[in-house]
Amino acid sequence: MCVFIFLSACQFGDRQIASSNTNQAVATNANPTNQQDRFSGRYLLAISDADMVASAYVDGKLKRSPNAKDTLSVISLPSNGQNPTVAQLNVSNSVASWPNVIAVSPDGNIAYIAETRGSAPQGVQQVKNVFTDLPAGAKVTAVNLSNPQKPTIANSLQLGRNPHNISINSEGNLLAIATDEPGKGVELVEVNGSQFGRRFTFSVKKNQGKQPGRVSDIEWHPSGRIPCSDT
Repeated sequence: MCVFIFLSACQFGDRQIASSNTNQAVATNANPTNQQDRFSGRYLLAISDADMVASAYVDGKLKRSPNAKDTLSVISLPSNGQNPTVAQLNVSNSVASWPNVIAVSPDGNIAYIAETRGSAPQGVQQVKNVFTDLPAGAKVTAVNLSNPQKPTIANSLQLGRNPHNISINSEGNLLAIATDEPGKGVELVEVNGSQFGRRFTFSVKKNQGKQPGRVSDIEWHPSGRIPCSDT
């Protein structure tokens, strides 16, 4: 099982972490100090991909546990290191496209989780390439985190093939999602909390528009009006 941790709107000592979904948190207003940093926030999110262990990136051996399921873990903060409060929910996810598979609404009440890859067929324990040979994913799940100790699945939406990158604008009303759907490499989805609204799709081109392109990363400009992408 692979685990991926997401930080959102957290305070680390005198440093504010706006958001971080890699293993390195980006801090601002940092002052050198010899004092122990104090970490605070509402929760940490961790997705667990039950379809593979970390070594499958290298050898393709999934080593799946028969009863394991994809899981979202919500670790309430402040946390007691000896006995943390952890709530878990079965949510289809994939770490075959980390790190940007989770987006959290600005108020912290809703998490949107992209399903980049589905589960391998029953009995399959090895693939040549975990990035291409696992079944395609095709949805985003909205999870209600208004009570981090009792998260619930609020909604889901079918998307184009392999949604592998998701970002929410600063107003919290529009998702930008990168997919591998031919001719629909970027989807914009209106959201109101856990409710999904209108969808708009765009094709992506490269080489001066002569060839189909693929978005590898998508993020919103701080104004919340323009999504920016890498192809």
